[in-house]
Amino acid sequence: MTLFPKAQRLEILLGQNFSSKTIFHAIAKYPENINNILSLLPEEHWLESFSTQDDAGNTVFHYAAQYPDSFGRILALLSNEQCLEMLKITNNSSSSVLSRVTDDDKNIEMISKRLPLFKIPPKASDRPPLQ
Repeated sequence: MTLFPKAQRLEILLGQNFSSKTIFHAIAKYPENINNILSLLPEEHWLESFSTQDDAGNTVFHYAAQYPDSFGRILALLSNEQCLEMLKITNNSSSSVLSRVTDDDKNIEMISKRLPLFKIPPKASDRPPLQ
């Protein structure tokens, strides 16, 4: 991939297939590959690669939310402001990235540590009973 000129690399890495998915959508569940592929892409294009939406409106962050290790790797690469913006993006079914990450306690912990002012309330099943 490094043999390609920068413009061609960008076209390959940011290009979308027939369902508007990029290579980043495809590797979202493979945390070990995220940094390898990102090393081929200039840093100023990282946010674009994470926020590109496929035909269903899902970003790479929507996909990574299902895989805590991948989600954590991407989260670590973004500024707090970028994290907040990414968490708010909704897909065509109005499902935000945030609504997907709350299904996994590890994701909730990572967000709470990264964005201390952003506290997610415990799930109903984890709350103490009312008296």
